[in-house]
Amino acid sequence: ATRELFERSTGSVFDPVAAAEASARLTLDVLLNPERAARMNRMATQAQPGFVDVLQALLDRTWLSESITTRGPRAVLERAVNDQVLAGLMTLAQAPEATMHVRAQAIWALEMIAAGIEIRRGQNVADWRAHYQAAERLIEQVLDAPLPEEWQAPKPPPGSPIGLE
Repeated sequence: ATRELFERSTGSVFDPVAAAEASARLTLDVLLNPERAARMNRMATQAQPGFVDVLQALLDRTWLSESITTRGPRAVLERAVNDQVLAGLMTLAQAPEATMHVRAQAIWALEMIAAGIEIRRGQNVADWRAHYQAAERLIEQVLDAPLPEEWQAPKPPPGSPIGLE
C-alpha cells in the first residue's frame, strides 16, 4: 500500500466509488473549512456570496438536486458524494473551532437535508430510501447532541478596556 492508493472496500480491485469519495472530501475540506466560512460570513457583500450561499449551492447540487439518478453506477456515486457532504456538515456543526454562526449555518443545512428527505420519502427505489433513512438518523444524532462546554461565547482579552487605563 502506498499513499497513492484510495481507501477502498473492494479488496485489491480499483474502487471508483472510493475515488469519487476522496475527490468529494478534498473539495469539501476547502468548502466547509471553519475559518474560510467565518471569513465568507464577515466579507459577504452583494458582489461576494456569504457562506450560506455556498451551502445552498452545495445542497442544490447534492441532497436537494431535482435530478437524481435512481439506479446504476451514477446513483451509487451520487449517494457516495451525498454521504461526504453529510459527513462534512456534521463535522462542521460540531467543530469547536467554528464560530457560533458557522455552526448555526451547518445545522441549518442539516435541517434542509432532513426537510428534503421528508419530501422525497417513498418516491425512490430501496437504495435511496435506505440512504435517506440512514441520513435522517445521523442528522437526529447531531441535532440532539448537547453543545460542548467550549462552545461558550468568547472571553474578552485580558486588561482594561481601551481608554480606561
